[in-house]
Amino acid sequence: MARKSAISIHPEQVLFGSQAPLAITCCDHYVGRIDYLAKAVDLRRNSALAFDITCDLEDGAVAGEESQLLAAYVNVLSSEFKHEQNIGLRIHDGSSSFWRKEVSTIIAALGAQISHITVPKVKSAQQLRSVATYVKSCAKKHKLKRGIPLHVLIETLSALDSVSEIAAVEGVRCLDFGLMDFVSEHSGVIPATCMRSPGQFEHQLIVRAKTNIVAAACAHGIAAAHNVTTAFADTQQTFNDAQIARTRYGFTRMWSIHPSQIEPIIKAMRPSEDEVTVATRVIEGAIRAHWGPIKLDNTLHDRASFRYYWNLLKRAHQAGYVLDTNLQDLLSLKGQ
Repeated sequence: MARKSAISIHPEQVLFGSQAPLAITCCDHYVGRIDYLAKAVDLRRNSALAFDITCDLEDGAVAGEESQLLAAYVNVLSSEFKHEQNIGLRIHDGSSSFWRKEVSTIIAALGAQISHITVPKVKSAQQLRSVATYVKSCAKKHKLKRGIPLHVLIETLSALDSVSEIAAVEGVRCLDFGLMDFVSEHSGVIPATCMRSPGQFEHQLIVRAKTNIVAAACAHGIAAAHNVTTAFADTQQTFNDAQIARTRYGFTRMWSIHPSQIEPIIKAMRPSEDEVTVATRVIEGAIRAHWGPIKLDNTLHDRASFRYYWNLLKRAHQAGYVLDTNLQDLLSLKGQ
């Protein structure tokens, strides 16, 4: 009997079944003003850089002008930038008086367009479920055919205590670490110097927070995004922070707060060319072997390493690498 083609079933069905891990772009660029949004979109259109954009309705709003900022973003996103992909919005936190209006307005005007809603200062999974339920009800009201992914800021002690439960809430796509609010909540126990490097990678309370966030994200097949580098003019510091976040802590994504940070974050966060080369050889060998064990450079590979290298290729694809044609086609398809 002829053996079934090795690629007649998508690799993710072979390797993961229905629980394939998520891969999204490795940089999330935050903007708090309309003119900054225009600059970010222009950069993305005119470069090979692949990154998300998040419009900040929380920290971007002047006190008393929250409604005006919301209206301005809705206007420009539904007109000038209505065809742009991978743009989301950060709303106010669940204890504020603004978030419901923001969610309902965003979904009514932009529900079919926006890529995500970011929820800050989450205190518990129960609070997040309330936000998620309201998002879902608004989407149903406006007859959206898709769910709207939630990105969740872990920046409170209570959120860290329940981070695994938060990661499990339906609709969550990414856990974001909010370092500065996290340090501030400790009421002086963590020195202010730990809001930046090297302290942010040395203080044990912060190390615990970062590793717990990444572990929770991995356990639930979602992404984990590292906090910003506040010294935005120092691109080398940004690169160094991103590289440490990826290689030592396991983050696959990082925030940017200035256009100059986007390229160094992507360079540090994406797989290296050598890693991509090895991953390509392993996966191509696995396909030829119909996903049976293979030997490559005197090293045994089986489905455990196939999963690792497939995920690496997914991250490379999201970061803009141009891969072997067959693999590029497979990575562009959904596994389901």
